[in-house]
Amino acid sequence: MKLENVKNVIVAKKNGVFFRINYRTEIPVKAEFKKAGINLVKFTEKTVRTGVNYEHIQAVIDKKSAEDYVAPAHRENHKDWIVNNKLFYNTNTNKYYVRLAHCNGSKAKSKYVAYGADGNEIEFDKNYAVNSYWNKSNNDIKSVFDVNVDNIMSIA
Repeated sequence: MKLENVKNVIVAKKNGVFFRINYRTEIPVKAEFKKAGINLVKFTEKTVRTGVNYEHIQAVIDKKSAEDYVAPAHRENHKDWIVNNKLFYNTNTNKYYVRLAHCNGSKAKSKYVAYGADGNEIEFDKNYAVNSYWNKSNNDIKSVFDVNVDNIMSIA
């Protein structure tokens, strides 16, 4: 979708409203397969929310109140908000992103696709991806995440 289309849809949504989104994510490929021109893509459809203040999400509050919580190292903010808590421009990557929040109980539908050097779809094999991609636990899932506008296929 184009930036203006995404912006119009996102601005029209009230903060915290649930909606469906379809987007794609590039999966990191092992060096040997990358040299062979293999590319992996994950297509995801899920229910999300936007316009949510990160500090007010219950999962974040719970995590920060845990005894063993260690704050992440401070890093410089390279975000210029276009629409507060919804759409921003990253000055490091020169790309636009939509800020989304996961919805508890909502299952994402994912499809993994592999493409060969010629750009045609080939049989997907988990071994093409770097091992660390598959070794994520539920604790690694962030309450809020960002999706590159260029990777958004549809918003309902």
